Amino acid sequence: MDHANVRTESTLAVAWLACALLLAVAPGAGAGERDEEAQPLPPGTQKCVNITRIRKTRIIDDSTILFYMQGGKVYVNHLPRRCSGLRSAGSFSYKTSVSSLCDVDIITVIRPTTPVVRGPSCGLGTYQPISEEEIQLLLAAPAPEADNEAVAPEIEPLDGGDEGGAKAGGGDGEDR
Repeated sequence: MDHANVRTESTLAVAWLACALLLAVAPGAGAGERDEEAQPLPPGTQKCVNITRIRKTRIIDDSTILFYMQGGKVYVNHLPRRCSGLRSAGSFSYKTSVSSLCDVDIITVIRPTTPVVRGPSCGLGTYQPISEEEIQLLLAAPAPEADNEAVAPEIEPLDGGDEGGAKAGGGDGEDR
């Protein structure tokens, strides 16, 4: 009996068993993901916004950012998870290699210290259009206990390079 053939057959048997297990588990696990992806976005909701069209941003709380666009349209981005310290820091940065900021992109909290300290990194959500009335309701809502100060930052380039990075800096929320 050749030991090399026995090892090869054993390895093949293990590989086939692993494939069979993956096929048995994958349809159940993957079906839910495919269903979520297949669901259409609510009307007007976008996965991405063009970076060059962002006029300013306003951080509402650790989970909500308003994106004010050229032309007057405003989008609300509800982060999928709370981004600790986002509101109190009042600014964030992002880096992208494309001209869009999308729901798969990551922002990083920038703490207003000298030197600048980077905080946690957090994922973005989709961009949902929001009316002025809805904005006023958001602003009037009581802030969660972790968020005690109102901040209205704007997006500013980090270094002026072509890397697509930008920073939302603290400010009065007015165009400069």
